[in-house]
Amino acid sequence: MRLETLAGGKIDSNYITSMDLSVQNLGAEGFDVLLHMYYNGAVGYVALHHVPAYGSVWIPDIPTNLIPFSMLLVTNINSYNTTGIITYAKLNGNVVAVYSQEDFIRMP
Repeated sequence: MRLETLAGGKIDSNYITSMDLSVQNLGAEGFDVLLHMYYNGAVGYVALHHVPAYGSVWIPDIPTNLIPFSMLLVTNINSYNTTGIITYAKLNGNVVAVYSQEDFIRMP
């Protein structure tokens, strides 16, 4: 799944200095999630987390620095049905927007 931002776009990177990410597992089988943050097309942040069955992972303060970015999440499960995502867009520490898995582009 991927979340895209642009300067002046629907999700406007001009107002986002960092993101908090919550990944929830709604299923009975744990999975891994790989997070890649791309800044102007280049990888700038990578993290790998295990999400236990019926559990969640909190990844705070992912830097975005007011530049266009793409947040890519890759899991080792074959279905989106058991994955919940909430992202909190922040400007200087204050939440300015909240996005869910419905705002992400689902990739085959």
